[in-house]
This record gives sequence, C-alpha cells and structure tokens, in this order.
Amino acid sequence: MKKIGTVWLILLLSCGLASCAQTSGQVAPSSGVNYYPLGKLLFSDMEGIAFDKLNDPIFLKSLIERAVKLSKLTLVNMAEQKFEPYGVSILANVREGHITIATWPEFGYAAVEVLIYGKYDPADTFFYIKDRLGPIKLKTEVMDRGPISADLKPQLPRRFQKGFKSSPGTHAPKENAPGANPSIGSSPEESTLGPKSTE
Repeated sequence: MKKIGTVWLILLLSCGLASCAQTSGQVAPSSGVNYYPLGKLLFSDMEGIAFDKLNDPIFLKSLIERAVKLSKLTLVNMAEQKFEPYGVSILANVREGHITIATWPEFGYAAVEVLIYGKYDPADTFFYIKDRLGPIKLKTEVMDRGPISADLKPQLPRRFQKGFKSSPGTHAPKENAPGANPSIGSSPEESTLGPKSTE
C-alpha cells in the first residue's frame, strides 16, 4: 500500500534534509564552515505501539494538541490524512516549527518528528507524545537545524526591512508573544544561540 500525499512529502523532505545537518560547532559536509543552529529537530522511530492508537486520527490529533499546550507552543493549523485500510499521518504547524506523526498500525510503528526553532526544547513535546503512545522500542535522534554560515545575515527585500525585529528563525515567535525569547537577536552575533565573541 502506497502512502503518498502532501503530509508525507513534507515529512520525507524534512527528514531527508535533516540527514545532511551537523551539530552546533561542527563542520557541515564539504562546506568548511561552522554550523549555526536556529533550532532543534528531534525524530524517532517507535515500535510496539497498539494498533488502535496508531489507527485513530482523533486520538493522535488530541495527543499533539495536548503536547503543544503543555509545551506552551502556538498551534497554527493541523492537517490529517487517514489511509485505507489503516494508517494515519498528522502534521501540526506551530509558530515555533512543526510536529508530525506518521503511522503504520500493521507494524505497530510510528515515525515522530518535532522541529522547534529558538530556545524552546523539543524534548518536552516529544516525551509527552512518546509516553502516551507507549512504544516498546524506540530509536531517537536530535540534531541542530540552521544555515551553515556563522556570519549569515538576514537579507530581506526592501518592503520587509522597515521595523525588522525577527529572530534568526523565521518561524520563531514575535516579540512579546507568549513564550517568545527576547534573548534571540536578529543576527548570529546578537543571538544567545550563535557563536560567542572571542573579544
């Protein structure tokens, strides 16, 4: 059974791109420059989950909604795809990144991904989801996401330059928004996430 759709394409692209990333302070593949993180990607393969949990889009959506609320993230929208005869994909866009769950109930398997920008910790969101799914076995990885150039500056068209105060992550919360982190500046040099000055 093929499970191909918009949600899967987004999931596959983000996982594929993630495989090239290196962690903070390391050299990105064949670039020779330091890697500057904007956020963290946490993704996991989970096995041994009950069929009924994995085949229930209402349960999975409420699971993500509760995880978002407990993590103090801001839900923008959510898309779901129920496959026949079984299988579900859920994509939740949050202001700070995204959360996806893709399931293969016939294998008791779920692929879970949490991408969060700024100084938010994706672990809080992830562990809530993991604990409610209750896998018997899992493999989890965490990696930084962001441009590979430490000296990268925002390059905006003129119409966007007036009053530009965004953090380096374009999906990060606006100033004064609930959960916003005022310590994240508009460039790597101003950010607590970026390389520290040696002066």
